[in-house]
Amino acid sequence: MKARRISDGKVIEVQSLLVNSLQDVNNPYHCRKFIDTDGKAYDRYEIEIIPDEPQASEPPAIDWEKRRYEIAKELFSERVECTYKSLEDYDFLQMKNPAKFLNDTFENVASSCVQLSDMLIKQLRT
Repeated sequence: MKARRISDGKVIEVQSLLVNSLQDVNNPYHCRKFIDTDGKAYDRYEIEIIPDEPQASEPPAIDWEKRRYEIAKELFSERVECTYKSLEDYDFLQMKNPAKFLNDTFENVASSCVQLSDMLIKQLRT
């Protein structure tokens, strides 16, 4: 931890702390004495603590497979809703095999959603 001596403004590196209790160890504002790297002790009123600057971290890596799944899932739910709305006009009783028709329809929807998500991911990665 760094601190600035109030007497002359020099920045020092604090090596250790003398505390009142173990609860104060993680809070330098509750310490009685500060000891620098040269072994010199300072009272709390003799120095000003310089807060540590947070280090810039890299953004988290994107899990592209997870993102692909999320995109395809969202596309699929939207496409299924649209497909159901368009299928309301069909007369399923007149069809020979309505279950096969619906199965084929949703397999095509799923396949196209995966293809669309793959194309989007490809564009996002470039």
